[in-house]
Amino acid sequence: MTVRPLRICIPAAAVLGAAALAQPALAVPVLASGPKACYVYVNPAARESIRLRATGFTPLTAVDYIVDGTRITSFDSNAQGVVKVLEPAPVQEHGERALTITLAEHGNPANTLTMTTRVTALAVTLNPKRAATSSRIRFRGRGFTQAKPIWAHYVFRDRVRKTVRFADGPASACGTFSVRRPQIPILRPRAGTWKLQVDQQKRWSPTPKSVFVPVPITVRRIIGG
Repeated sequence: MTVRPLRICIPAAAVLGAAALAQPALAVPVLASGPKACYVYVNPAARESIRLRATGFTPLTAVDYIVDGTRITSFDSNAQGVVKVLEPAPVQEHGERALTITLAEHGNPANTLTMTTRVTALAVTLNPKRAATSSRIRFRGRGFTQAKPIWAHYVFRDRVRKTVRFADGPASACGTFSVRRPQIPILRPRAGTWKLQVDQQKRWSPTPKSVFVPVPITVRRIIGG
């Protein structure tokens, strides 16, 4: 008996359908890391860096970096379609504001990512500005974004005379605080120029690892007052 090989016929349409299903889906841009909730602007030479990492762009293609509708620069995706962004935060000299950041691929509007964050100035204010050293005044600040306490160091003639805790941590993503404290918590402080340094480092240093704001306070003796 002769055994003939079994032949199976698959319709052409079925073959095409299977091939279509086997093709990989098109990549879609996805944010892999960043942004932070808020970035700190100190001065033109000291701006916190915005770091982003996104995947799913067309490999080896230019991607625009756009802030609040203005193109700042562009970055090239790598062979895997990954885009890495490293740019300084925008200028923000007073207060804080929202930011809209967009990554838009050249020639392919569908490959666009949009995200929101905030930027804040670094600042400390005293109210009122003139008061008896023992008076409780209002201290306000912003830009202290670490999840750490906020400290006030009272320095006179390059020596720290007292350190107090202003707050257990920032009250918002942009590192705000508002407290009432004696202007200088020292009995009969010496006349002259004191420096109040606000930072997020318990041990005083003229160059702390955190951001810091130095505020001069002039102490004068008033005869008969």
